Order: sequence, then C-alpha cells, then structure tokens
Amino acid sequence: MTRTDKNGTVIETIEAFTAHDRQIVDEEVNSYLADAGVEKRPGGFRWFVRLPSQFSSWEELRAAITGAVYTSEPQVVHPAEIAPIMKQAMQRLYAFSSR
Repeated sequence: MTRTDKNGTVIETIEAFTAHDRQIVDEEVNSYLADAGVEKRPGGFRWFVRLPSQFSSWEELRAAITGAVYTSEPQVVHPAEIAPIMKQAMQRLYAFSSR
C-alpha cells in the first residue's frame, strides 16, 4: 500500500490480502461480467489460460486482445459493448470458427 503523510512523504507498506479483500475483488469481477452478459465465475479456483502458439505470456495475449478491441471500436467502454468484440478477437487468435 502506498500513502502520503501530512508532510508529503510517500510511505509504502505491505499488507496481507485478506479473505475480505478476495470477496470484494470477486464481487467486482462478477458485477463486470454480469454487465457484459457473461456468467459469473465460480470462486475457489485457480484459472489457467491455454495461450495460442504465437504468444509466450499472458501479458502478450491480453495486450493483443485489448488492442484488437480498441482498434476495432476505440470508443467502447461498457462491458456489454466490449464483450462481442472481445469474443471475435479471441476467436481469431485461437482460430475458432464462429458458431
């Protein structure tokens, strides 16, 4: 955590990520997914992504998908607008045919 004291000094501390923190994150993620029309994710799991062969890291894949969304529709901001564009981008990257 980073905070600034009354003298303007920046103080950095490390705090444990609590069960309450996890609950807040999960609620926010599921709220965003609901806005996108996507089922909420079940909790208590560790999720893994199979990367398409052209990517060597999650960060590369995420950047490609995000870039494809905002190159296609630079003004979209609501999850319901982003979801179909993201789905198309992912289908292209994973070479899935549309159904």
